[in-house]
Amino acid sequence: MLIGVAITFLSACGGSDGRGSEASRTQPARALPACAEKSPAVAGPSGLPRDFPLPPGTRITTARRLSPSQLLIAGVIPADLQDTAGFFGDSLPDHGYQVGVGDAESGEAEAPFTGNGFRGRWRINEIPDCPALRLTLILIKQS
Repeated sequence: MLIGVAITFLSACGGSDGRGSEASRTQPARALPACAEKSPAVAGPSGLPRDFPLPPGTRITTARRLSPSQLLIAGVIPADLQDTAGFFGDSLPDHGYQVGVGDAESGEAEAPFTGNGFRGRWRINEIPDCPALRLTLILIKQS
């Protein structure tokens, strides 16, 4: 089931209006901490829309086709959970994607989205004892 970050989650974590802070959308990317650099970067996957928004500093570590229309992307992000959830909540609509109802638990958040001929889901998980996140992104090309 595709699930996402609810506005109530973002508000409970300190976001006053359920959106990421302006600072989180305009600050340059932080460098990945050493604890998150274990997986080498891979080339950007074919099939990922050029304008699909990824948080600043995202390192893609896996990009593979699960089927001709389904793409799996994994990576690491040098950011915290709340700012990254806010980034997706703000940036996806800005790029033509509609974000679905969300879900979040301690240390993770996820949301479905549709738009621009795709449907999919993003998920972020905290990395234990590391100030970075794991990203999992599924994109399914709609016919």
